[in-house]
Amino acid sequence: MRLTVQLFGDLRRHLPKDRECLEMDLPPGTTPAALLREIGIHPGEVWVIRANREVVQDDQPFTEGDFVELFEPVGGGR
Repeated sequence: MRLTVQLFGDLRRHLPKDRECLEMDLPPGTTPAALLREIGIHPGEVWVIRANREVVQDDQPFTEGDFVELFEPVGGGR
């Protein structure tokens, strides 16, 4: 199963140099939790995971061709 994964904020440090996103071939049924393990990101570093602009849960499997976005927690304000 092929996924395109885009990382935002400080999570971009997991991207290879000069890359905007990851193209990944993963087993069918891969979940967000498994994707994070594959990339080497601790779950506590991620605030929201979206597939095709829809928020997904940790145990919800991706499907072939999903566009996945990983967002870090955001701070600021008062």
